[in-house]
Amino acid sequence: MLLKNKTEHSETISQVEFEKVSDDLLMISIDNDVDDSSKVFSYWRLLGTGVNPPLEIGINNGKKTIKNITFFVDSDCFKDLYFQELNALKGSISVDTNIFKKENDYVDITGEYLVSVSDNRLMCVFDSNSHIKEIIGNNSVKFLINSNDELYGFIIYNIKEEEIKKIMSIHNI
Repeated sequence: MLLKNKTEHSETISQVEFEKVSDDLLMISIDNDVDDSSKVFSYWRLLGTGVNPPLEIGINNGKKTIKNITFFVDSDCFKDLYFQELNALKGSISVDTNIFKKENDYVDITGEYLVSVSDNRLMCVFDSNSHIKEIIGNNSVKFLINSNDELYGFIIYNIKEEEIKKIMSIHNI
């Protein structure tokens, strides 16, 4: 798993895009720091079911921050997820980049991710059995950290009605 090193008290501006790839597949892309113009990243990838491309988290090795996330949602990803709403810390997280052997490296992890939609937010978790220790992020994307300081998911806030319709069209297939 990706380990959180520390919390940075600077906020980033995120951009989230929803693209319907086919009738039963939605691609969601998150640029977690639009001001970061870096182009070369290392990737932590959660392989999922093997049917769809993996969930990818691009890490800026120099800054040790999460730059982007790309994942695909199909009808198999949905699960009703509930979590205790904690006070979220404003800022961003620094991650342990020692899992990468070099720049532009890939670390593939076996496992699936699950998504849930409620109250204009989309939650994606990598381990539904973990318990939230803290939530850290900006106004639109927040990261879920468990008691082992592992990143185990994220929440996209303030989803527009049009985006919810795209998500639900996949869910109802």
